[in-house]
Amino acid sequence: MKKIDAARLRVGMIAIYVNRFGEKVAHRVIAPVNGGWQVKGYSNDKADSTVVNNSNLLGIVYATFHSAGRAPVAIAAANLPAIETVYAAPAK
Repeated sequence: MKKIDAARLRVGMIAIYVNRFGEKVAHRVIAPVNGGWQVKGYSNDKADSTVVNNSNLLGIVYATFHSAGRAPVAIAAANLPAIETVYAAPAK
């Protein structure tokens, strides 16, 4: 994850933010809206109900790692630097 100011977000980026339920989410930025940015998960029919802005944005996805089917614990044990993991979830 790379920290970024919400004003630098652009359509197509993957934003990592805290939604209104307190969950960390990584979803694609789809449009600017009043008060921030609208985001949506790839498999979701609708955009998320939480608008992304400076108050809830943690950063953007900077890199991804393919797990080759291994559990997150196995990935962390592979001598990678400590990384925080954000999992996909349905929109709320």
